[in-house]
Amino acid sequence: MTAEAAPRASTAAFDFTALTDHPSPEAVRAFADSVRQTVGGARRRRLMRRSIALVVGLSLVALFCASIIWVIIEYTIANQLASGLVIGVAIGVAFLGFLIFGCIHIMVSDASFSANWNRVFRLFRFAKANELTFTWQAVGPSLAGSIFTLGKRGVAYEVMSVKNARPVQFGNYRRDGASLSNLGRWQWGFLQIKLDRRLPHMILEARRNRSPFTNRVGDDLVKRQALSLEGDFNRYFTLYAPREYERDALYVFAPDLMALLIDRVSAFDVEIVDDWLFVYSHKPWDLLKPETHVRLAEIVQTVANKTVRQTERYADARVGNPNANVVAPGGRRLARGFSTIAIVVLAVYWILRALMSIHGN
Repeated sequence: MTAEAAPRASTAAFDFTALTDHPSPEAVRAFADSVRQTVGGARRRRLMRRSIALVVGLSLVALFCASIIWVIIEYTIANQLASGLVIGVAIGVAFLGFLIFGCIHIMVSDASFSANWNRVFRLFRFAKANELTFTWQAVGPSLAGSIFTLGKRGVAYEVMSVKNARPVQFGNYRRDGASLSNLGRWQWGFLQIKLDRRLPHMILEARRNRSPFTNRVGDDLVKRQALSLEGDFNRYFTLYAPREYERDALYVFAPDLMALLIDRVSAFDVEIVDDWLFVYSHKPWDLLKPETHVRLAEIVQTVANKTVRQTERYADARVGNPNANVVAPGGRRLARGFSTIAIVVLAVYWILRALMSIHGN
């Protein structure tokens, strides 16, 4: 559900009354009913189709897993085809039962809109009081940042937009992995700010977030695009830029901007894509906390404004027109490869294949 309002003059001051007050149960129920009536039918039909497709797909996966288990048992443990087949089918049926149960549970809970309506209502009232645009959920948002283009079934939620001279939007995002390089469900907090100039695609990955088990925005980037930063900046961030755009990246991320980034957003990943600046948190923003809004406003007023000033005269020399607000094709997107998780999965696959080949001989 979206609430449109007039532009704010500044993001610095907020009225936090709606976040700290506790609305009556009657008001929350009335709000939830209005949302259901507005978007309920189409959402339920979409979720039903998705859940059916998910059950069919996972059923095929379960049968495939049962076949693999049977082959392993047949060639490594059991000598009889019957025993291996029985064990494999039993495991496959049990696995399939758990999957179907989980799918039905997700389908029922989503279709019934099992949201925390008290939370959503308070955020809605906060946005309205502060003349922000509030969007409860947006399936497949058309945003340029990397986290919105990897995987599928992405949902932006609790999104608030500032409509003033410089568009600003912040909220949370979750998505399901759709390939070997993006396994599992990830959740992020994001902040995006409009810039004046189009810039090469660049990512600053916070080093403190490096782990095979976290949702890294730079996990599958081709590593030869990583640059060396001056001084101690490499202790905090890894900078990625397209090949032949190294000087452009160092021009944008000059030492004074890097010092500000370390001071303000060293726990977050930063991305510049086209004419947008993104700041990513590796866990969702808690937008019921006033201090979250204060911190996001401070990032806009410091990091974003400094980035705008730093890049206001940028022009891609490869275009040949210093006045053109465009980046050559080679600099528009970073090259991506396989993630660490994908490499591990492939390695396990080839090891199992080699073991089965040895037992077969």
